[in-house]
Amino acid sequence: MEEISTVTLPEVAASAEVVVRLRAEESTYAQIDLAFDTLPRSPRVWQDLKSLLTIPAALLQVRDAAKLLVLVLEKTMAAIPADLALLVLSDPSGRRSSSTLTRTGEAEETSQQAAESIDQVFADGVCILRQGSCSVAAAPFLLDQGLHGCVCLQNGPSSRPLSKHHLHLLAAIVSFIAPILGAALRLRRLETENQKLKAATAGSL
Repeated sequence: MEEISTVTLPEVAASAEVVVRLRAEESTYAQIDLAFDTLPRSPRVWQDLKSLLTIPAALLQVRDAAKLLVLVLEKTMAAIPADLALLVLSDPSGRRSSSTLTRTGEAEETSQQAAESIDQVFADGVCILRQGSCSVAAAPFLLDQGLHGCVCLQNGPSSRPLSKHHLHLLAAIVSFIAPILGAALRLRRLETENQKLKAATAGSL
């Protein structure tokens, strides 16, 4: 499995940042049936596979798109511990909307690394891991009608850094949630259009 990795070495070694790029289809969990057969039988791998099997089942129980966005972040943070999780949607015009969840429930500042990673994910369409003053993992997904999404996780200096393993798992998680989230957003759009149509029809009578 080929990964594209680059290392940035600033003048001050202590602030060195490592950047890893990963295509979603190259995730070790991209094909879950093969993962069962090929990955080592470690507790961590079994926990990851369990998450990948249970997350879609939980999401399918929710039809409301707003609630689903929050549940996506909750389930992702349960599988990959993080201080902050963001789900960002970008329409064809580049306009973005986001949902945020923090581990403590208190406000958490989005780091510059997270903001830059989200921009890179939307620009390049690849998953990104950044390890520096804080660690960030971000993975993209594609919905219909030109709508793009990204899930971004952030851990601060005092938390366990996000790793390549977490990036592989996050890439698989977003591939599972994309069709479910896409269906919920389409339903919300259809309901909104139907309400507008009813209002317009009522106004013309």
